[in-house]
Amino acid sequence: MTKLLVAEVCKGARVSRRDGEALRGLLESHWNDSEPVVLDFEGVVIASVSFFDESFGALALRHPLSELTRRIKVEHMQPEDRKLLNTLVLARERESRAHGTQGDDPAPSPDPSPRADAHRFMAGDWNVLSPQAEVTVPLGFQPFGGHLSFESSDGDLANVLVTDFQIANRHMVGGAGVPAKGFAEPFGGGTVVTARLKNLGDAGKRVRPVIRAR
Repeated sequence: MTKLLVAEVCKGARVSRRDGEALRGLLESHWNDSEPVVLDFEGVVIASVSFFDESFGALALRHPLSELTRRIKVEHMQPEDRKLLNTLVLARERESRAHGTQGDDPAPSPDPSPRADAHRFMAGDWNVLSPQAEVTVPLGFQPFGGHLSFESSDGDLANVLVTDFQIANRHMVGGAGVPAKGFAEPFGGGTVVTARLKNLGDAGKRVRPVIRAR
């Protein structure tokens, strides 16, 4: 069984798409090994959407998730990195199934400037808002900066307010709150983000947060 220490094979190159592509190439060189390759993240923090997307995300576009988890074993990854990795891989796997791209070579991706991922987004879980009720939406630790907005399952946020928006325990929304429709507030990376929503309508709502990379 081949074991790759990320700290050694990647050294400091663990940020850009070019870095992620290099790791993907190394993983693909062991793809047909009789045993899975072990990728050890001991002592390493990634916190890079570009790196994970170009390495694991591109593989998820080409291969079923069951094959991916059979070929690659990940060890000693930081919890926040694992959450980010899981989110990206699942999103890419859903995309590949929707478009029937598994088995194809991934399209080449340029090494981006810091803003080249601005089109990317991550949607959170749906939250049920009962009529005239409030709910807290814990977004947790966000390793990279972005803009927070909201969407509803019926496309109508007219009666939904953001009554609180916290960045690292700092309250960014005061008073009675602001409309969720059109809400797009920025936050920096490496912070814990929480929001609170209120439904002013007479019918229940399903609302989820959407984070778009800056």
